[in-house]
Amino acid sequence: MDHKLLLTTGITLLYLESQLETKTDGSAGLVRRVILDAKLPEVSIGLDHSREILQALKNTAVWMCDQPADHEHEPEEVLMRLKVDTKDDVDLYNAFESFMTPDYTQSKIKKLILNKKKQIHDHFREVELASIIKDMSSTFSFRRDSISDLRQFVAETIAKLDPFQVDAIIRDPAIVSDVDFSNIASVEKVFESVKETDMGLGVMRTGYQGINRMLQGGFRRGEEWVVGALQHKFKTGFNLSVEETVALYNVPYMLDATKKPMLVRFTFEDTAEQNMRFIFEHLYENETGQKCTKEFMKSMSKEDIAQFVMTRLQATGYTFRVFHVDPTQWTYQHLTNKLVELEAEGYEIHMCVVDYLALLNRKGLGVGGAIGDDIRELFRRMKNFCTPRKICLLTPHQLSSEAMNLVRQGTSDFVKEIAEKNYWDGCKRLSQEVDGELYIHIEKVNKQSYLTIMRGKHRGMPVLDEIDKYLVLEMHRVGGLRPDINGPDSSLRKVGGGPVGSGEEFPFWADMPKEMMAAA
Repeated sequence: MDHKLLLTTGITLLYLESQLETKTDGSAGLVRRVILDAKLPEVSIGLDHSREILQALKNTAVWMCDQPADHEHEPEEVLMRLKVDTKDDVDLYNAFESFMTPDYTQSKIKKLILNKKKQIHDHFREVELASIIKDMSSTFSFRRDSISDLRQFVAETIAKLDPFQVDAIIRDPAIVSDVDFSNIASVEKVFESVKETDMGLGVMRTGYQGINRMLQGGFRRGEEWVVGALQHKFKTGFNLSVEETVALYNVPYMLDATKKPMLVRFTFEDTAEQNMRFIFEHLYENETGQKCTKEFMKSMSKEDIAQFVMTRLQATGYTFRVFHVDPTQWTYQHLTNKLVELEAEGYEIHMCVVDYLALLNRKGLGVGGAIGDDIRELFRRMKNFCTPRKICLLTPHQLSSEAMNLVRQGTSDFVKEIAEKNYWDGCKRLSQEVDGELYIHIEKVNKQSYLTIMRGKHRGMPVLDEIDKYLVLEMHRVGGLRPDINGPDSSLRKVGGGPVGSGEEFPFWADMPKEMMAAA
């Protein structure tokens, strides 16, 4: 767009916004960007006053941007300035006058504002697109030796070009849902979703009654959950156990009956072999009560093991996929591209577990400044991708060294102490991005291990009784975390205590001094 026309659009936009009865934050920031972008001609030749006019318009735009948000521009005042600014350019002045003299309705003003904003945004989109293409072409044509990985170069270029594929007039990709109160079908659709949630349709329960109470039914599609723990405290084992039981104990609730339901897992640390061994052992030990020793594993054929796992995990209709990926060669765009690829193959993804999301190469996120901004942006982008697709994203994340210091100091009820206090490694404000938080920690009493679990925030859900935000699960030597969904509730209120409802929830030593507990 011509710089003079761009400034004209910006000035008109600010004037129109000042005429609104209900003032908003306005577009001063956007117009300031226009002012910075508008370049003056080097010189004015002869009777050509383009440079002077452009500079005068920039000054008027700055003056309008500096006015308070609730300021209402009088048309006579603005037109007087513009009369001077435009000098002998009669057509330009007439253009301003034609916009500022009519007595518009509020509805008309709002429509004109949207049009002006779109014109400016479209200009900057075109400038950005031209810059990306030019830079890509220059790098490929003249600095080919700087491209160490051609596939990575192409992937990063596609990621940059992706926002330009959608025509904003036809569909705005940022709009996840639209409730139009003038259209009863639109309102009915959103309340249909509300009723489905209230009825538990699409809520994915785990195999553990206490965790389901904690989650108020189970994991909901479209939510992003983070599981926090210290090093070597069962983060991978916990999310493997959860994902496995989601497959075992849920009949898939489909949004699109033509697709196939899928649970997908991306492991960035452990190998696929390690993940599959854990899944087999957890399934087999809980079904048979027999310990999967090395000798037993050697005695089983690969065909029998594969058939056993496939039969169990796909019994309810889910397809289960596990990908082992080198995260140093993957960005968030590679991850989202793989999910889109699976959808293109005909799958409806219900849950995606990423072990660990923060290990992804964060190149291309376009953030800097404060420590942790890149991690927050990574979580934000993955949430923005998964939410409209109704994919539940679950990922573990390391707790900080400050949290480790609490353990060294002998802090009791560790997960209760750290919940919702931002003890996240590398990003203190991670909780602002996610929908839900779970904290886990292993505690040992009398040589028996227990997994303590505390729920932090859960965005958008009714208030949960404090007693249900904390639970303990015994880590059995055979079976690990044993599912209890089809039997008595095995969750505990206290490490070493009896199951909920047993009357023995609190062990006899619960009020002992720490020295006596250590001796026990």
